[in-house]
Amino acid sequence: MFGRKAEAVPPPPTVQPIIQPKKEPEVVVKPQTLSITRHIRAAYSGLSTPVKYEELNKESKSVLTTLDMFDGFKFDLTKMISEKDPSFLVNHSIAMGSVIDPASYNFACNFVGGSTQMHGRIDTDGNCMGRFIQEVNKNLILRLSGQATQEPHNSACNAEVDYRGSYWFGSFKWQNPGSYNLSYMQSITPKLSAGMETVYVAKQGVSGIGFGGRYDTENFTATGMLAAGFLTTSYTQKVSRDVNLSTEFQANLQSGSLETTWSGGFEYTLRSSHFKAHLDSNFKVYAILEEMLNQFTRISVAAELDHKKKNYRFGLGVSMTV
Repeated sequence: MFGRKAEAVPPPPTVQPIIQPKKEPEVVVKPQTLSITRHIRAAYSGLSTPVKYEELNKESKSVLTTLDMFDGFKFDLTKMISEKDPSFLVNHSIAMGSVIDPASYNFACNFVGGSTQMHGRIDTDGNCMGRFIQEVNKNLILRLSGQATQEPHNSACNAEVDYRGSYWFGSFKWQNPGSYNLSYMQSITPKLSAGMETVYVAKQGVSGIGFGGRYDTENFTATGMLAAGFLTTSYTQKVSRDVNLSTEFQANLQSGSLETTWSGGFEYTLRSSHFKAHLDSNFKVYAILEEMLNQFTRISVAAELDHKKKNYRFGLGVSMTV
């Protein structure tokens, strides 16, 4: 039309397909569940059961004790009724010539059968004592004891429960009339253990708390206790398999002026004899020697020397088993 050439219509644009990006698979991150029990077991895997709280310084007590000291003459005769399990024995003990204690006779009997133990004793003054121990299992131990005396208000009875865990030791004690004691010991490292003790006396309405620690190696044992205003430390050196050296120090923190006491001694065990001696801050010397003449007879010689008061006590004992 009008002599113009028609314009060519351009082709429609090619539509490119939309390519969706490839989705990566979702990674589900699961939170790591940590087993508390597994971590606790790993933390305490190298630990063992500690000693009982009241036996915290048992090594120094064994060397520095005065409970086995005596004076005058003492004779013990033990008769084995049955040596097999269960075992049963009776004991007769005579003491005379003591400067402090009057002459006395004691009769005792002991029964041990498996996990059960029973002990009883009576003397010429009418004092009677009994004790019962039952191991319920390898962890739980029950103890019952009682004492009846002729003196008023001196009779008493005790009940005690001990539980030995894998790395801890707990104990509860009740004593008539109305005394309660709860103690706990915990192993911190293979050599270090610590614990505490609380006491409540209902009759007086008083209570107390104490803390203690113990460091034990193959060569030495060191302990420390703080209770009722008293700080007590002890150290026992294991010189050899037969020789132990021990020392103990106590400070009274309640008094206005610092009051201290100390004691030191040694223990020597030979093939057929046992000898120990110690000296305290009052310059008292204690010594006791036990000699086994044969498998049935033992002789003991004891001495207590108080140089300040010029008081000297000696004792001789004979023990026989038939």
